[in-house]
Amino acid sequence: MEAYGERLQMSVFECRLQPHQLRRLRQLLACIATADDSVRIWPIPQRAPSAEQLGRPVEHTPWQDKVI
Repeated sequence: MEAYGERLQMSVFECRLQPHQLRRLRQLLACIATADDSVRIWPIPQRAPSAEQLGRPVEHTPWQDKVI
């Protein structure tokens, strides 16, 4: 996951991906996920309000597409 996005918590990542990157990530996760794993992907619409941040700041690389 660290190759695709930024770790926000131990098992929470924020990834801003192009459609082809998201397809590849899903393929990779499908290969390594077990029945005990829970992998969730939430797309964020382009017109979504900006996220509010509390606590320590996390540096972000500017991207156009938003996917968590």
